[in-house]
Amino acid sequence: MSVRVNYSVQCSVVETLETGIDGLDIGDKAVTHNAFNSKENLGSASTVPVTKVASWTEVLSGGADDVQFDSLTGVNGATVDGTGLRVQVIKIKNKAGNDVITIAPKAATDDYLLLGAAFTFKLLAGQEFTFFGNELAPEAGAGDAITITGTSSDEVEIIVVMG
Repeated sequence: MSVRVNYSVQCSVVETLETGIDGLDIGDKAVTHNAFNSKENLGSASTVPVTKVASWTEVLSGGADDVQFDSLTGVNGATVDGTGLRVQVIKIKNKAGNDVITIAPKAATDDYLLLGAAFTFKLLAGQEFTFFGNELAPEAGAGDAITITGTSSDEVEIIVVMG
């Protein structure tokens, strides 16, 4: 199995200036803000290596579930073991109609410090979070996990790319 990632984050905004620019055609009054877009093509031999991927919809059982990096859900339900690998890309989407979800390191010794010690953030219904680890996230150990908390009916879409 080989893994290739085309990662991009774009926010291109066109602002049309209306004052202080007399003498310009309407097409010349537009400023495009796009200098901070990101794009990476990743594979097993890239500077930021990627070798494993898992994507699934997590139904929060009992209102909380752990995303355990040594037993992720891959294609056709296969287990993906990320032990010793780094999270290079992760995307978590709180589906429309859900309640607020909270993402944090798993409490106890199996916490995965994706964003450093004691990180926590919330996503409202329809919001999503994408993180590019850039080979700087910690290596996942056996049992390392983050916890997603919401309600028992919440469905969360997750994709994790490790290497």
